[in-house]
Amino acid sequence: MLDIATYVDNIRIICPDWNRVSQLVHQYILFTLSWLICVHICSIVFSIIELHCLVCCYKLIIFRKHTRRHSESFIVSKLFSIITL
Repeated sequence: MLDIATYVDNIRIICPDWNRVSQLVHQYILFTLSWLICVHICSIVFSIIELHCLVCCYKLIIFRKHTRRHSESFIVSKLFSIITL
């Protein structure tokens, strides 16, 4: 026959420590939330960097087209002035 102390020890083995379980769940939730926040922040930062690069490339393309037009028109005007002389 089991005495009460053995019975209580057996129940402790079967039943988990709910304080420890709730602490682990709390840590898991905090870890998951912090990971999600970090991923979202990194995603926003990379999107801003990508957008900045696209804007810079667009400005460079516009600048190159603009300077090419001016250089072509300059060359054409010089050629025209030479021909008309």
